[in-house]
Amino acid sequence: MALSKAPSTETPPGRRVFAARRAGRRAAGLLLGAGLVAGIGLAADPELRHAALRRLLFGGPLIELRSPLAGSRLAPGGIYVAAGFPLPDRSLAETLRVELNGRPVTAELSRGRSGVLGSVRGGVEGENRLEVSIFGRAWWGGAHYEDRVEIVFRMGPSFWLDRARRLDRPGSAPSLRPVAAFP
Repeated sequence: MALSKAPSTETPPGRRVFAARRAGRRAAGLLLGAGLVAGIGLAADPELRHAALRRLLFGGPLIELRSPLAGSRLAPGGIYVAAGFPLPDRSLAETLRVELNGRPVTAELSRGRSGVLGSVRGGVEGENRLEVSIFGRAWWGGAHYEDRVEIVFRMGPSFWLDRARRLDRPGSAPSLRPVAAFP
């Protein structure tokens, strides 16, 4: 019968080193997190503070609007809309909602897992408002939140091909001048 050795309660030297490194990493992570929270809390601009807290708690933005750009001036006609989802694994593409001047236009766009694009009608001469929103999962705990992008752009006046300018003086007979098609 062989004698068995009693199990040792002492941790092998290699394991002690790894445990110490792990504890050091945890402490460094906690200090870094505390420093970030303190830095965000001391930020002077409330909008910057809100954006930093949102990024820390929820992660990066779920929508990246590529076209049209805020403040741009567009020609009359269809409005080309292109928006990407930088974090497609966290974005819930089926919850996408696009509105132009308060009217839903989501059905006019082609949707995919990584973005949406297409041309929409309904812009008016002057100021227009485009709102794009989507729900997604936060980094922590799997909670859902809504990310919204809202821009304002302008459209120029419409072109009318049936407008003409009267060249002759009022009261006189209209004059027609032949125009050569090919000079």
